[in-house]
Amino acid sequence: MSTPGNSLEGMLTDGRVIVRPLRDGDARDMAAAVGDGEYAVWEPAPGPYTVARALDVVHEYEQGLRKMEKAAFAIVEAATGEFVGSAVLLAGPPPMATGDDPLPVWLAVPDAVEIAYWVRQEARGRGFASRAVRLLALWALDQLGLRCVWLEADPNNIASLRVAEKAGFVREVVLPDHCRDAASGEPHDCVIFARLLGEQWPAADVEQGGSI
Repeated sequence: MSTPGNSLEGMLTDGRVIVRPLRDGDARDMAAAVGDGEYAVWEPAPGPYTVARALDVVHEYEQGLRKMEKAAFAIVEAATGEFVGSAVLLAGPPPMATGDDPLPVWLAVPDAVEIAYWVRQEARGRGFASRAVRLLALWALDQLGLRCVWLEADPNNIASLRVAEKAGFVREVVLPDHCRDAASGEPHDCVIFARLLGEQWPAADVEQGGSI
């Protein structure tokens, strides 16, 4: 994970989407973006969120960055400046559900970070998540020098799988009963995607919609 000294102070952009650190001014948009019963990427509790709770989330992730544990970012449409979602980085390799999980050894490295992402309902299907995930992953590997960036997705969540694929991630393994449903708490299978330091990235496949 990064330190405050080499954290993202400005922004990342590909001309269509901007990724920048969450700030206090995003709290109102964050609260308005999460519907009743919807789960955003920031915490396990469902919406709706108050502005005060959104501010708490921003400050919580600021503290997490100081501890080199986690960081949160706004996803913004470049043309309009509209807040369309958020992404977080969480330090560490994929957690082991059991000692028998068939994780590839190259994922079990200390210099690894998970990317999680969420886009507000009205902005889905326009490729924002794919673009933001790719920008953050490239930054984490090229600028922070991390060895592995990974993400996980429900095998039945086609949109989330497409985000990983369109962003250039490689499907590594399917772990049985590795993740838990946010609403029910029931375990379900989980697909692990990853990119490693030094790998050549495929060309971006983010021009079309059809993903988060």
